[in-house]
Amino acid sequence: MRRRVLLLVFVTTLFAVTLLGALIIATIWTVMGQAMQSRATVIADVAASSIEERGDSGTPLTEAALERLARDGAVLTATLEDGTVVSTGSVPDDEAFTSTVTEGDVVVKASIPRSVLRTQVLEQAAVVVLIAVLALAVAMVVAWFYTKRLVKPLEDFAEQAARMSTGD
Repeated sequence: MRRRVLLLVFVTTLFAVTLLGALIIATIWTVMGQAMQSRATVIADVAASSIEERGDSGTPLTEAALERLARDGAVLTATLEDGTVVSTGSVPDDEAFTSTVTEGDVVVKASIPRSVLRTQVLEQAAVVVLIAVLALAVAMVVAWFYTKRLVKPLEDFAEQAARMSTGD
């Protein structure tokens, strides 16, 4: 009887923890995706301002200078007023959080690859799974102690009933 109660607690807790974990991971994906899009906008804005200031001082923009402006794995592409395009790499448009900012005669496109988001979400998912495993373990320990207390009187009663049926 104790084994059945423990199995029921295990299955129920496993179902609840799995469902809750999936919801938490989906929420993390959504929130972090929105944050990545906002981050791409901030990176493009900061880069455009910096490039515009650089142009005002007469300093030419190089790929190395543009790379120093890139943050969080972003790929920057700047189109200057004379039509010159300077880029730190390439990212497929369908696989990135992209933002384009125009400041003066400078257009900056910041793209953060979705792989950056996937990496961050997987790190958070590992934490969620660890917490879920710990919650399952705690639930089983608590269930073990409580089933011992709850089932013992029932087992004693069943034993007495069996003895009475045999004439003891």
